[in-house]
Amino acid sequence: MVQRASRFGLVVLAQLAVLASAGCGSSSDSSGSGATSSNGGSGATGGAVTLAGGTGGALATGGSSAGATSSAGSSQGGTSAGGGGANGGSGGAGVAGSGGAGGMGPPAVWDSSLRQRATDSMVPLQTWYSEDTGLWNKTDWWTSANQLETLIDYTREVGDPKYNDDIDNTFTKNSGNDFDQFGFYDDDGWWALAWIKAYDLSHQQKYLDMAKTIFKRMSGGWDTKCGGGIYWASAKAGSDGLKNKNAIPNSLFLTTAARLHERTPGDSGAGSFLDWAQREWAWFKGTGMITADNQVVDGLNNLTDCKPDGPIFTYNQGSLIGGLVELSLSNGDASALAAANAIAHATISKMADPNGILIEAPCGGDICVQFKGVFMRNLAYLNRVHPLPEYRAYMKLQSDNLWNANRNMSNDEYGYEWQKAFDNTPTASRQSSALDALVAAVRSNEPNLALVGASASATNATPCSDAEGPSMAIDGSVRTDSKWCAGGAGDQTLSVDLGATRSIVGFRVQHAGAGGENSAWNTKDFEIETSTDGQTWTRAVTVTGNTSDITTHPVNPISASKVRLHVTNAQTATDFVAARIYELEIFGTSL
Repeated sequence: MVQRASRFGLVVLAQLAVLASAGCGSSSDSSGSGATSSNGGSGATGGAVTLAGGTGGALATGGSSAGATSSAGSSQGGTSAGGGGANGGSGGAGVAGSGGAGGMGPPAVWDSSLRQRATDSMVPLQTWYSEDTGLWNKTDWWTSANQLETLIDYTREVGDPKYNDDIDNTFTKNSGNDFDQFGFYDDDGWWALAWIKAYDLSHQQKYLDMAKTIFKRMSGGWDTKCGGGIYWASAKAGSDGLKNKNAIPNSLFLTTAARLHERTPGDSGAGSFLDWAQREWAWFKGTGMITADNQVVDGLNNLTDCKPDGPIFTYNQGSLIGGLVELSLSNGDASALAAANAIAHATISKMADPNGILIEAPCGGDICVQFKGVFMRNLAYLNRVHPLPEYRAYMKLQSDNLWNANRNMSNDEYGYEWQKAFDNTPTASRQSSALDALVAAVRSNEPNLALVGASASATNATPCSDAEGPSMAIDGSVRTDSKWCAGGAGDQTLSVDLGATRSIVGFRVQHAGAGGENSAWNTKDFEIETSTDGQTWTRAVTVTGNTSDITTHPVNPISASKVRLHVTNAQTATDFVAARIYELEIFGTSL
């Protein structure tokens, strides 16, 4: 493959300059109390929110949900979304009122435009989904697994449960043969990883059990030829079966093993998931499939010579990055994380056009259109564990380019070659690959900090059931069975430890109605406070008279490691009185 020179360094510096100018701002007022707003009356969007400086913040999203007037001087403070606005406008999830006049301190810097790009781009992807088959039309078996993973990542990171039902429908319609459709072990790996993510989102054991069943089948493809590793395909695949050993099934095998280890208490010893992950990496790095300049060759030439051979594809780069990150988390292997970073930097610098846009190796037919999304998905995962400014800038660059230069402006579809204009051949694979990049930019530039190593606890709160503890409010899932519920009319507190000091620019609270329950059970009055030490707390948000399912609260930038939501009046209705929070989302501008 002919490598083209990259000006990535210049692109990243330019991107960083833009990001820095957009993201800087002083900390919020730390006087310990935010001004209080009251509901604007019947039809208001759930009570106005004031910031610790009295300045309303605008969100760069669609919709028109104007806020009730604030007693602190801002004409339209950050407001709730999901119901009718105070001015009669209808708001979608995550929409806030426009910035108000007056107030002290800088305006909020929360910009959810990257989230809105992903939301808009999910609409065409869903048009390819078949409820009858549980798959995405006009794609391959393995690409439907990738599209499912895209959907799950979108649901969790953007906080939109609209497409949740697709997950279980896909499982129900296709689980009869344990997802062994054609006998290819790489297909198995894609489906196993999708079901692990489905388990993380839904907490339904059947998904994790399926991933373990698939992994057991994959492990049957390991033998001593070429020193180890699993085959690309089993005997079921006919002439392709037991024929060669490639990078992609083995990197997926590594990732699956490590993720299952992390979700299996007591997993250790010979034959454990961790043992398989360590064996796989020891074999892989000895094959020569990773070149001296940290690019991953597609496979081995045959089962006799066992020499690395084939092109360099972005999905091989990305899949191995994901496996190495998981291995480093599983056993603390710093060298695995270092290898992941080296592969990421090689991809960014070598597989790019002169403007730093990710490109694919020449590839026949339509088979490679899914590949770049796999790299972006795993780069975002690496950035969660080892955040770097250049990764953040790179992911923002891909999102900006896709949205502004590659997108079909009429219906938010994307083409195969991201460095070019839309190619007029939309497919589910092209769309989900681009969506992986759009969601990666959300994860790195507009992250929900509650999903990044945070933990939750509660005080003065008896759970409504054992399955409705505080951790359910920061799991990325808005479902009837995924919420924090604590009985009582008020004074319950949900606390979130972010694990590190972060810059916070906004909150979104998904109340009872967001999860499909009675909207009269939405949290009526509540406060959100922040702290750096857990001792001294600063009031950031006060809400009274809320009636909406979702409330959105931009704030002036706050440096904090802990957040707590204090319910002062649980709900409007008098039946089944309890605090119910489906998600407390805590937004930053970087990790």
